[in-house]
Amino acid sequence: MKKVISVGVVLAALLLAPAVGFAFSDWDLTGTYTIEFTCVTGCAGTYPHSMTVDSMDVVSGDFSGMGYYIPDPTYTWDVDGNVTDSDLTAHILYTGVGAGYFVDLVGMVEPDGSLSGTAVSSSGQTFTWKSVSGMATPSEFTVVNGGGNIYDTKGKKLWTFGTEVNVDSEGMLVGGHFTYQHHPSKLTCHFTTISDLVIVGDTATFDAMGPCSDGTTKSVMITIEDMGEPGAKVDWLTITGDISLARRLIDGGNFQVNGALYDDIAAPDSEDYTLYADGSIGCPGADDLSDPDGERPHCGSLLFFRAALRPRAEWSLTFRQAKFAASG
Repeated sequence: MKKVISVGVVLAALLLAPAVGFAFSDWDLTGTYTIEFTCVTGCAGTYPHSMTVDSMDVVSGDFSGMGYYIPDPTYTWDVDGNVTDSDLTAHILYTGVGAGYFVDLVGMVEPDGSLSGTAVSSSGQTFTWKSVSGMATPSEFTVVNGGGNIYDTKGKKLWTFGTEVNVDSEGMLVGGHFTYQHHPSKLTCHFTTISDLVIVGDTATFDAMGPCSDGTTKSVMITIEDMGEPGAKVDWLTITGDISLARRLIDGGNFQVNGALYDDIAAPDSEDYTLYADGSIGCPGADDLSDPDGERPHCGSLLFFRAALRPRAEWSLTFRQAKFAASG
């Protein structure tokens, strides 16, 4: 039974509850698709179209592109749309023959990357639609990137570094690299296996492994402290392991650690949980604000837990680890 709670209790719960991530796109639609529109009312038949998405921002979910009617390419159109999580909306506006005619689409990206949904035209026709070729790919978000140099007292270049680390729409590490060059010894290492990423604020730490020009495979731990823009004389780099570099300021270049983006991605979206009055969270669809049993709920493969008083960065890291463990 639902219980009546005061506004003050709700506000207190919201203030103490763990951070909630903004909605991002789980999918990158960039690419070319064949879309079949099947008429439901106001027309008859199936109408195959080609659609090319040539621009997409996976953070906002906005995308744009163009297309045409395959049997008669003089029917051209532009498309603008948005993907939030896996939910898709789009507006098609004809620009060639039939200019001004438009179709509004609602649908989703399926788990296999295909697209489907329903649509209505400016003439009142209704359709179902689906992609029969082309696939969306899982979104990747760059949370660490950049590079830099360190010089000796005479201005001669000693080291050069470069990096990029990416996560998916749930904050899970999907790949990256770290490149190391020591110019006096001519040693170059391409660390392409990245693991154990931890980001707190503007500091990133991760393990890296890869081949080096001396014929060995080396393992290191990298710590990057992004202390300002640009990074020269303000960003710090530390390397430990098979190669060591004591904590040093870079003399040129710029490292970027996007801790705010990382926290937002790693936190659960608002539709992924139910907020209880005591600040805990529960599975989607739960509506008993009393949280009577106090147990940690399991939502499919996801594990939600109490984290009300933890700092946001610490909470998001723990959430990711718990989610991974629960799904393994």
